[in-house]
Amino acid sequence: MTKKNVLKLATAALVFLFAANVVNAQVEDDDFGQVTADANISRITVGKTMPFYVQPDSDYHPDYNAGGLWQITPGFQWNWTSPEFGEPTPGITLANQSLNYVEIVANTVGEYSVTVREQAPAAWGGCEDPVGQTMTVRVVPQPIIVSYSAAIGLDAVSFTDDLYQQCGAINDFRTSVSLTGFSKFEVRWSLVQRELNILGDPVGSDNTIVDAAVVEVGDENSLDITTASYLLDTGRSLGLIDGNKRTRYTFTIDQITDHVSRRSDYLGAKTWYGNPLTFTVIVNPTPETGPIYHIPNDFNAL
Repeated sequence: MTKKNVLKLATAALVFLFAANVVNAQVEDDDFGQVTADANISRITVGKTMPFYVQPDSDYHPDYNAGGLWQITPGFQWNWTSPEFGEPTPGITLANQSLNYVEIVANTVGEYSVTVREQAPAAWGGCEDPVGQTMTVRVVPQPIIVSYSAAIGLDAVSFTDDLYQQCGAINDFRTSVSLTGFSKFEVRWSLVQRELNILGDPVGSDNTIVDAAVVEVGDENSLDITTASYLLDTGRSLGLIDGNKRTRYTFTIDQITDHVSRRSDYLGAKTWYGNPLTFTVIVNPTPETGPIYHIPNDFNAL
């Protein structure tokens, strides 16, 4: 009888003995894929937590795929190791470990090596896989809003203290934003209109034109971090309230997500990043020159 067949018989016998005590493992999910398909690198945005599971040895766990029960033969464990785990301020830590499932918490930006080894219980001699499986956990920065820019048509406009002013309505106002992170990005932004008096004081109440709109920017999803500028809004007309009132437009580029940060939200709600960036455009009515007055030519005529 071959060694493999002996192992299968021993496995079947112990599974029978422990049948009343089998435990459920992490259920396989179609969202998961082998880390080897991504060059053994798993990217996580700093501050987030991501799930991982290990395929159990098929000989020791014959019921793992049986009828969707995902059962682990009792007594087995999976030992996760990394040089980072023992540091005073570890770059990554483990959370919610259960059998062949674990969650890795990304604490500090950096690149970390993680190894996992399946170990049998004492009933099988306590053997541990001497090699195991190793992957790199790359903890990456949160996406950043770097700056904004604007143009009227194709002509750039210049801001002073985040303010641009023009006489008369503006056609084809374009807004761009520079971002650092992993494309594609989501950008959430708003635009509010408000009347001003001649002294520049607000009149009445805000008129929200764009309310927390979410725009996708970037040509494609990427696993390379980059800094680039993207067109956020184009063809915007900025007119005068009632046709002749000073009008202020406040643009707020609220927050962003990137490709890796959205992936890193797998265990929770979507997280938006970055401090809001605000700039203002004031549209002024063009002065209309009145008639000229003089001393009439027939003044003091005799």
